[in-house]
Amino acid sequence: MAYEDRMQDACGPAGVGVLRGIGAGAAQPRRVTFVAAGLRCGGIERALVSLSGDLLARGHHVTVITYAAAGTDFFALPPNVARISLNIRAGAPTPFLQLLPMTRTRLRALRSAIETSEPDVVISHAPQINVPTLLAMGGSPVPVIVTEHGDVPVRPAAARPRLWKKWLWYRMRRHCYPHAFKVVSVSRAIDRSFAWLPAEHREVIHNPVPIAAQLRSQLELPSGLDLNRPWIVSIGRLSHAKGHDVLLTAFARIAARFPQWQLVIIGDGELREQLHHLARELMEKQQVIFTGALASPFALLCRAQFFVLASRYEGFPMAVAEALVCGQPVIATDCPSRPRKFGERAVAGGIRELVRDGVDGLLVPPEDPAALADAMARWMENPHERRRLAQQTASGMTRFSREQVVEAWERLVEQAVAVRHERCSRGVV
Repeated sequence: MAYEDRMQDACGPAGVGVLRGIGAGAAQPRRVTFVAAGLRCGGIERALVSLSGDLLARGHHVTVITYAAAGTDFFALPPNVARISLNIRAGAPTPFLQLLPMTRTRLRALRSAIETSEPDVVISHAPQINVPTLLAMGGSPVPVIVTEHGDVPVRPAAARPRLWKKWLWYRMRRHCYPHAFKVVSVSRAIDRSFAWLPAEHREVIHNPVPIAAQLRSQLELPSGLDLNRPWIVSIGRLSHAKGHDVLLTAFARIAARFPQWQLVIIGDGELREQLHHLARELMEKQQVIFTGALASPFALLCRAQFFVLASRYEGFPMAVAEALVCGQPVIATDCPSRPRKFGERAVAGGIRELVRDGVDGLLVPPEDPAALADAMARWMENPHERRRLAQQTASGMTRFSREQVVEAWERLVEQAVAVRHERCSRGVV
């Protein structure tokens, strides 16, 4: 049963009784509940924290429900955002025979937490959370909006086994997503992956980018980083998808030509030891600096010469948006929004929605260390070109202003509340 049909069945007198804050004014405060895996270090988590704070500042009542315990948080929520932690270890192994009863228990706990927050609308993030949220809210008149940040593979690297639970959630999207009020993608490239849904069931809303106040963070120099040497910065989880191995291979090709330059890699992840081993010689020369994860990388970004992203696939890379906001030109791989399947033709990814090739950055082929090295060397030798491109970054980022993003979410929330009101009214009549 699709969302519209479910609303008609669910909204009897009891359904009308739980309606809150219905009205015509777009600025009327709403009760918005976000559901996410956790608040660990990552682009999804940073975007969620930013959006929750923005909606709170505009007078809405915001609750964030996470599977993970608050003790695992990397990012801090604004003080007046309500927080509910289910204390579920999302990545914990589950014996196959216990999957169904454990899933039922978790879905009941999730629904109970959502109902406790008394939401006008629920917004969930990422497939492994979107699908359980839709299942948990089955039969409820409360509209659920699901958000897609990227088509992350279920086999993150060739050497790792298939993640069967994640595969299951991804496969169930075709069954569950028609029951959502709307499927929101953070880039047009990701939205194209959901062409099997009607156009009116989908929307593209980019992630919010940092504002000027966030950029004025205090500079804390990581060990080995030298203010008197030029920096290249890259930000991202130390994972197969982010291609730091490609970046290090590319930098190693030109490091001897530019001994004063430092490559600063901000992030942490499962490939930390492998990447440290790959960069061992350059780290000894302090040409490669690993800072670990940083909650506020903007001070380092603002003092860099340029930014590099070597990803194998990206939906809407927040690190690139942050670099552009900081006035940094960007060299990025022209990567797809998801890994290509066997025999599938290459498709453009969300990176092209951020980086304007030749205007505020350069695009190079993914998994091509030679091309990436040539692009970096070109900018390292030519400060005039770097400065010329840096002057264009501000004009490009007006497309993703914080105000536009928040207003788009407010409009979507109002649409969901209006449809809920209309359906429930019909049910009473």
